[in-house]
Amino acid sequence: TETVVLCIVDIFDLQGSVVRNLKLIAGDNPVGIAVNKIDLLPKDISHVRVTSWVHSEIKRICGFLSPKFGENIQGLRTKIEESGILRISNVHLISCQSDFGIKDVVTKIVSLASDFGSKVHVLGAANVGKSSFINRLLNPTSPSGKSKSYQSNKKKVPLVTVSNLPGTTLDFLKIKLPNGITVVDTPGLINKGHLTSKLTTDE
Repeated sequence: TETVVLCIVDIFDLQGSVVRNLKLIAGDNPVGIAVNKIDLLPKDISHVRVTSWVHSEIKRICGFLSPKFGENIQGLRTKIEESGILRISNVHLISCQSDFGIKDVVTKIVSLASDFGSKVHVLGAANVGKSSFINRLLNPTSPSGKSKSYQSNKKKVPLVTVSNLPGTTLDFLKIKLPNGITVVDTPGLINKGHLTSKLTTDE
């Protein structure tokens, strides 16, 4: 199935929150990474360096490669499309709390989805902010702080459940956006070693 695979991870628990078999799940489809809770980092930290670190770590953990280059007839370098790669341009720093970076990642993912089945599957370990991200997608917040719906009428798009308990999303939820893109919210995964899951399940 053609789709864009968007994985939400926690900047404070990257190794525990990343889906380790993400490369296998994505197959030939493009992968995007949304790194949540960036607003909790020091204000003067370099986002470029954080993005580079996240890109390197996820490649190492999941076995992704960077795009390779070849030469065309004119001798110009061109990207060689292949499965199993993670582009640094597909790694986005976001905050579901403050809306930072949400618009950029949505614009990029929607653009990719238009060439891959008009579908986006959103993955993530439990409590990384996956449902909060989808709620931001469905009901963006205007500068005034008032919720703004994708629907033309005054009714807001129904929100998905947000909870501190693991496994809140129990089934695949398909959400059709007005632009024709279908967003699929998948059940939160329980990763071994995931810090949030350990805190909520250990006695």
